[in-house]
Formats: sequence, structure tokens, C-alpha cells
Amino acid sequence: MNIKQQWVIGYIVVMFLSAAANWGYDALLLRLAPLIINLYFSDNE
Repeated sequence: MNIKQQWVIGYIVVMFLSAAANWGYDALLLRLAPLIINLYFSDNE
């Protein structure tokens, strides 16, 4: 994992924690699922 990927994941975690208070976890997971799946598969290419 390179530095850019680590920064992106760190940013997602921060956004997740800050947004969870506003949206609730269900809405948050629905929003982030495609992004997480995309990161996972692009990492395994």
C-alpha cells in the first residue's frame, strides 16, 4: 500500500467518524459500500 492509498483510507475513516453522528451508520454504510468495494478490488489487481 502506497502513501496515497494510506492517506485516502485515513481520510475515509475521518469522514466516517464525523459523518456517522449526522447520518447514522446505516446511511453511511450504504454510501461507503461502493467506495470500499472499489478500493478493495483495485488493491488486488
